[in-house]
Amino acid sequence: MNEIFDLLDRKERSVLGVLCLLLVVALFFLLVFALGEKRVYTGSLERLASIKEAAQEAEALKQDKDTEWRKWQGTLDDIAELKSKYFYKKEDGIAQLIRDTQQILNSAGLRVSQKRYDYADLKKGEYRMVRVTFDTLGSYTALKKFIHSVESFSRFLVVQKIDFLDVDPFAGGFKIKVTLVGFYEQ
Repeated sequence: MNEIFDLLDRKERSVLGVLCLLLVVALFFLLVFALGEKRVYTGSLERLASIKEAAQEAEALKQDKDTEWRKWQGTLDDIAELKSKYFYKKEDGIAQLIRDTQQILNSAGLRVSQKRYDYADLKKGEYRMVRVTFDTLGSYTALKKFIHSVESFSRFLVVQKIDFLDVDPFAGGFKIKVTLVGFYEQ
């Protein structure tokens, strides 16, 4: 290999030496630059992985919030349906409630002595509650039919309280005081 160098003159050897030195310097800078770029590339991959993970978490959170929003929207739809179908209307006053109560009592076959109506506001005056209290005489079968009629009625009419005033175990009859509650929107 020295023989090849012997063929070169001094000027060519110095040019070849400078070129070799430049090649070594270029390789050194290339390795340093490549290692730096490799570090940047590895760091970028790690950041990309963390960004993808954060994006997946955000998507899962978005789906949870969307599901929660649909539930709330369903609740609002249910409330609107309840207001339109099940609450008594303010413009009707209690006339519809009186008719409905009488219809239920007639279908159950209960005789009513006197009815008393009490009013109360609920929740910042948005809704009103009307209590209908009355005394009646009847049998267990009539009471059962009455309660079933109230429970299956299409509006918010609830048996709030039943007080047994007198029970005749031999005849199977009793005297009770019933309190019904109806709700209507203000």
